[in-house]
Amino acid sequence: MSQTTNTEDTIDLKELFFSLIAQWKLIALCILLSLICALLYLRATPDTYSVNALVQVEENKGASAALLGDLSSMIEQKQPAQAEIEILKSRLVLGNVIQHLNLDLKISGTENSFTDRLLSPHHYQTEYQPKSVLFKDDEKAFDIRQFNVPSNFRDKNLELRFKDGQFSLTNTQTEQVILTGKTNQANTLRTADGLWNISIYTQDQLNDVYLIQKQSLPAAVNNILANYSVAEKGKLTGILGLNYQGTDKTHITQVLNAILVSYSQQNIERRSAETAQTLKFLDEQLPELKQQLDVAEREFNKFRQQYNTVDVTKESELFLTQSVTLETQKAQLEQQVAEAGAKYTAEHPVMQQMNAQLGAINKKIGELNATLKELPDLQRRYLQLYREVEVKQQLYTALLNSYQQLRIAKAGEIGNVRIVDTAVEPIAPIAPKKLQILILSLFLGGFLGTLLALLRNMMRTGIKDTTQIENELDLPVYATVPRSPVQESRINILKKKKNIP
Repeated sequence: MSQTTNTEDTIDLKELFFSLIAQWKLIALCILLSLICALLYLRATPDTYSVNALVQVEENKGASAALLGDLSSMIEQKQPAQAEIEILKSRLVLGNVIQHLNLDLKISGTENSFTDRLLSPHHYQTEYQPKSVLFKDDEKAFDIRQFNVPSNFRDKNLELRFKDGQFSLTNTQTEQVILTGKTNQANTLRTADGLWNISIYTQDQLNDVYLIQKQSLPAAVNNILANYSVAEKGKLTGILGLNYQGTDKTHITQVLNAILVSYSQQNIERRSAETAQTLKFLDEQLPELKQQLDVAEREFNKFRQQYNTVDVTKESELFLTQSVTLETQKAQLEQQVAEAGAKYTAEHPVMQQMNAQLGAINKKIGELNATLKELPDLQRRYLQLYREVEVKQQLYTALLNSYQQLRIAKAGEIGNVRIVDTAVEPIAPIAPKKLQILILSLFLGGFLGTLLALLRNMMRTGIKDTTQIENELDLPVYATVPRSPVQESRINILKKKKNIP
């Protein structure tokens, strides 16, 4: 019994191999069907291309660095790459590209399913331009120069039909004609839904039906983000890699380069706005400071004319130098606090540090003023007036130099981002991987064919070999009679003559 049990539990690999060889036609058929399906998929699936670009984000030194001096290194920190990545994905940048290239207008044919692309493919192509959108259907084309629809028809497909120099728009949900206008001219029509501004130009006789959709800004941005990615190259390198994918290699190259231009422009405008804000602040401060300097000089000259020359001791000269230095530092620090206050709150560490420095300077000035009161009255008044003139003059000179530097900087403003690599039109597609798909289809077809052959072999019942009779039934087999196709035909003839079922 143990021998019989071991025989039942053992798989005869030789028998299994020859059973698969005997069903090679089934396996070959499965492989052939799998290859046909793969070829049909490759025929109906358009090629996908990818373009990339590189952007370098340099250290951001704002225009206020001319005023803040050493504190600018603490106030103007290098922006992290993640912040620039979010800007590159924002509606500020992408919205400008969408508006410039009219990317919020989607046009397609009604016959655009997998079966239609397989059986009757149309070569649709959409060219997005700053002034219009050109849609090509094989050898025919139409140009949409204006397509503004009411807000309740945004993000909805409308059927576009042409007939006898006119076009019509049909609601795909209600199948009712919403609007009818003439081609090759501007159409401004008002309906119960709102105002329509549509201009469609064509010289061809178009008989097909097309789907057209005016997207809202969030939908158009999401449509770009679905194929658009930005990531930092390495860690803390400041190099950002941009990638954009699509089926039209010319279009994706155009869009990615437009994103680079939009991003660079907004960066320059942002820095120019900061410089302009600083210049506006100086424009307000310089005339006032000049007036204060003139008043201080008149008072000092009047005092000298009244008392002629006043001798100043060594101690007074030292006091005067310290006082002028402290007053100058105080005035400059007050200017820095005023500028930084436009960016930060009073609780910010930068503001707290500058206020602490200002308090320390005021304390030293108070100590010097206490010493000043001990001097003779005439000498004290002379020192006060002279100090006032020197402080105002040094501060006015410093602000005037900063003003000139900022005007020069604004004239040559280039931003803190540098486009390293622009998008270049690709040559080879990245998908579908034709060779990989064909190889996988061969393996898949062979696997399915082998699986079906094994299932078919398992479903066969009855005695397949004489050894099965000896092992399972414990009966001896003395001879076997071969059965040929000729014998099979003769047996069938005898059965028919004798009416044997």
